[in-house]
Amino acid sequence: MVEVVTTVAAPLLVVLIFGFLIYRFGFFTGRDIGGRLPFVVGGVLLLVVSLWGVVELAPNYTDWFIAGAYPLIDLAQSLLGAIGLLLGVSGLALYADYWQERRTEVEERFGRLSILDNLQLDSRQPYHLLEMLNISLREILVQYPMAAGAVLLVNRAQRQFVLTSSAGLHKDEIACLEYYPLGRNVVSQAVELGDPMLLAQFEFFDRTGGRIDSRFKSVLVLPLLSGMEQVGGLLLFSEEPHFFVARDIRYLAPVAQWLAEKIKSARLGRLLAQAERLRETEAANVSDLTGRVASSARAAAGSDPANGFCRSLVGLADSESVHLCGIRQGALVFHGSSEPLFDLTENLRASMIEGIDRARPLIINQESGDAEVRKQVVQSNLVLPVPGSKSDALLLVKPGPAFTVNDKSLKLIESFAALGGLVIRMEEDNRLRLTRRKGFEVVVELLRAELPGRDSRSGVRFFLETLGRVLPRKTICLAFFADSASSYRVQTVSPGENAELFDDILVHSGRGGAGAVAASGESTFIHGRGAVARHFDTYDDQVRSTFQRFFGERGWPEYVAYCPVGDGESTTVAMIAAHVMDESERAEWERLLTLAAGLCTLRLTTARLSRAGEAGVISVTWASTGDALNRLNNHLAAVIGTAELTAQDSQLSEDVRRRLRDIITRAEEAADVARRTLTAGPTGGFEGAGVTETVSRVVERELAQLKVSGNVHMAGQRPREIFSNLETVPPMALPANRLAELFRTLLDRFSALADEDDIFTIATYSRDKYVYLDVSRHRRNFPPVAPVAGFGRYVAAEEALRSRPSDIFLTQVQESGTGYAVDDERPVPAYLSFRFPVSPTIPAPLSGSPTPRARLLAIDDQQVILDLISAMGQSLGYEVRTASSGEEGLRLAERQQFDAVLTDLALPKMSGLEVARQISRLRPGVPVILVTGWSTELNADQLAEAGISDVLYKPFRMEQLTSVVRAVVAGRAGA
Repeated sequence: MVEVVTTVAAPLLVVLIFGFLIYRFGFFTGRDIGGRLPFVVGGVLLLVVSLWGVVELAPNYTDWFIAGAYPLIDLAQSLLGAIGLLLGVSGLALYADYWQERRTEVEERFGRLSILDNLQLDSRQPYHLLEMLNISLREILVQYPMAAGAVLLVNRAQRQFVLTSSAGLHKDEIACLEYYPLGRNVVSQAVELGDPMLLAQFEFFDRTGGRIDSRFKSVLVLPLLSGMEQVGGLLLFSEEPHFFVARDIRYLAPVAQWLAEKIKSARLGRLLAQAERLRETEAANVSDLTGRVASSARAAAGSDPANGFCRSLVGLADSESVHLCGIRQGALVFHGSSEPLFDLTENLRASMIEGIDRARPLIINQESGDAEVRKQVVQSNLVLPVPGSKSDALLLVKPGPAFTVNDKSLKLIESFAALGGLVIRMEEDNRLRLTRRKGFEVVVELLRAELPGRDSRSGVRFFLETLGRVLPRKTICLAFFADSASSYRVQTVSPGENAELFDDILVHSGRGGAGAVAASGESTFIHGRGAVARHFDTYDDQVRSTFQRFFGERGWPEYVAYCPVGDGESTTVAMIAAHVMDESERAEWERLLTLAAGLCTLRLTTARLSRAGEAGVISVTWASTGDALNRLNNHLAAVIGTAELTAQDSQLSEDVRRRLRDIITRAEEAADVARRTLTAGPTGGFEGAGVTETVSRVVERELAQLKVSGNVHMAGQRPREIFSNLETVPPMALPANRLAELFRTLLDRFSALADEDDIFTIATYSRDKYVYLDVSRHRRNFPPVAPVAGFGRYVAAEEALRSRPSDIFLTQVQESGTGYAVDDERPVPAYLSFRFPVSPTIPAPLSGSPTPRARLLAIDDQQVILDLISAMGQSLGYEVRTASSGEEGLRLAERQQFDAVLTDLALPKMSGLEVARQISRLRPGVPVILVTGWSTELNADQLAEAGISDVLYKPFRMEQLTSVVRAVVAGRAGA
């Protein structure tokens, strides 16, 4: 009974067991579950075997088959049961293996999915960007143990990728990736498109751009993108084909995105740090700049502005010493220094002069060493020209290494150079103010003091002794007293100055400068050691040797001035020699000496005339005296106008204002005395104011001094055959002494360039409103050069000096409106030519009649010019109205009638020519004077069409302006 129950329960038990296992293990819950088929087949076989056992319980079972079949059936039943059991067990084993694989896969996927979490956790540490990229790459390769990797960042400036991190690569592969190009390749394509790429093969590139096959058969390229910015690419390599699949992109795309953001944030952080450092540096620079500006401003306001300013800049650009320097008369001078500069070699001086002359920043390095030792910079010099100046610069000096400056620091130093220029000008202005104040004191004393004697000898001594109290230190004063009609004796004014050297010396009136000054009645000035040395060459050998011994070890002076002082009958010449003369003060001293000599001559002349009048005898050479007094009248007008203009300065003290008013009063009294004295003469005035110097007369006089015999003259320390063709030409505004110095210097320069056998031709002639001076050379038996005015190309003298700095004689005619033409087609020019503007008018002599009352209109956009014209007009008794623009001037011309109009050529909005045209239409017949500083040639027809009666070239002297206005107003009154 038990056997039957067991047999009947076996199928049910098989169904329950296999059903439970199928349900419990979820064999049918998913597809492709491992071991499901064997397990089910085994269960089916066991179920069949158990059901066959139930069948065997049937009563007639033994009759179903033959007797020999039942053992076989039992054997088959046993085999099926064993097979079913084996399949069931195999199914369970396969099921276990399947889930083990799934578990491993899940763990692998979890590891890959956790890459980003791990990286984010690691990134909390303060890693450098490169270190963080290395950690990130290693973290990725931990999950891909059979792979290698690299991170490439984009460098668009060099058109290539930059390898920043790598792992698992050979050295040659790393070398190829370091120069991976940014162009037509898979990495560039993935980065440009922003799409990951799976590749079956990867190619490297060598330094020449050639392709190299790699060992990798599976490559994954992930672009690193942050927004629209293309940061770079993440590359993973494997030697196994199909190692990387699409699902790897899903795992690693967020990692690539995170890396791109991290790289961008690191870059932004680096830029932010740089900006912060730059801000701190800028703040420190601003603080340093503020401190330096403040200290330099305090230094400029101190008692020693230039040196104090230099000391305040020590340390600028790591400098150890600072200097303010410049070029004066072709030599390097220092206006101020933080400390003495001892090791200034001639080469360094020449280089600095060249740098200042070119007006460009220059670094000059002084090196030490020889051929066997590497040269090193022992001192570096930075020369910064002062903006707006062609002759001054800021010099920074430091020991090696050399200065390194960028555009920003250069602009900063240039700003201090500009401040240095202000300091230089301030010091020069202070010196000029001091010179002018001293000059005013001298003029007042010459007007007030009683003359010590009654002749020109005592007058010149009084003149020199009065000037000696204000002239620069170590200035030498000599007097040339007429010994006879053809010679002079030289005496020193101050005793103890080797006066005995001149005891037996006579100076011939035809040699040297004293006779020419006495004959012309005009002061003459010579500056520059070379020019002074050449000037003393014009004296006799004995006289020149005496002067050379007199000046002694100091050599020839830097500056020599001749001033005539006379009483109408005899003239004594004063010579003032200075070994040091500041270029900025030279013009002031020349005005002072000219004015002082004129005032002294006026006082001596009026005193003699008064004595002659008391005796009833007037004995005077009217022509020469009238010429001198006419020039003196111009100087008095300049004194009055300048004093009026200076008195308007609000910074002047009341004492200085009182002295200025005293000067104006005395000068007016002197002019009135001259008028009354002249009207007392036998003709009621003077006829002929003397002969005005022209370029032809100057050249003729200079050639006479250089003449050896016949047509042979000394030029450039050698005899030359010189022919002259000097026409009668109108006078010019250029002083005779400057014309003489110009001719001597250019003749020496031209002679130094010419061949020994060349013949020189000097020609003067006039065309239109210009006077020409040609110096040319030609071979013997060849015709001389034709007048250059017919074919020469003239440029302004100052422009020519910039392009031809060796033509140093051009400094005599800078800013005078002079044109210059030179033969530049040959190495040695065949000609030099000067074109001088004709003087607008010849100054008219004084007459006994009072100056006519006239009304002037001055139009200029520079207030200083308007103030000067206004002061001049008031000193002459004119009524002057001023306008700062052409429109304002036309409005005044509409409302009032003027006797003359002065207008600047370069006016804003409306040119001076247009102003002249409209005034001519508005007020026909009113003369218009054009004031211009332009060096370009003015068309005569254009001037006539605009109604312009005269042209005055800037810069002009006070007497030139006075002469032009007087002539125009006088012509208007006589019309």
